[in-house]
Amino acid sequence: YVTSFIQKYGVAPGQDIVKDFKENAYDYTIAYGSVSYSPFKFLNIQTGQGKHFIGDGYRSLFLSDNSFQYPYLKFTANYENFQYVSMATLMQNISTKNIVWARRPWESPFIKKPVSFNYLTYNLKYKLQLGLFEGIVYKSPPDKVLSLKYFNPIILTRSIKYTLDGENNTVIGLNIKYQPFNKITLYGQ
Repeated sequence: YVTSFIQKYGVAPGQDIVKDFKENAYDYTIAYGSVSYSPFKFLNIQTGQGKHFIGDGYRSLFLSDNSFQYPYLKFTANYENFQYVSMATLMQNISTKNIVWARRPWESPFIKKPVSFNYLTYNLKYKLQLGLFEGIVYKSPPDKVLSLKYFNPIILTRSIKYTLDGENNTVIGLNIKYQPFNKITLYGQ
């Protein structure tokens, strides 16, 4: 399965572009790491390179960890029954079509796009949880300079302001999770 996936797409599943390694083998890069800081009991700030998962189930419709790792800046706030996550990241399209070649050797030649995610959850009771999700993939900035608009942490404001022009892609969703018994969870997105 993995070999046929690599031969078809040129990447290892959930990883980076591969290169041949010896005979009948492949090699690819992988780098994870993060720094986490909690200035207050209710707030955590995290930055690093990795994958994330938002939602429920084996694969989430919101944000799945079946992707290549990416740099990110994430804020998580907890208050009583609420949890709010706001994350800004820079993802890349690893397709070899329409490559924009880098000006400097350490820059990736692949098209990069700023992405932001917001996820607000509320636990109604210990068995029922509701979540509101917002994700935006912004048009690649032509000057390769990130704007502060990508870091607005207020949910739904970016969807209203920056997606009505049709240049950005937005997904808004609801997540409902109910746990009637200890080992059974029902959810829908």
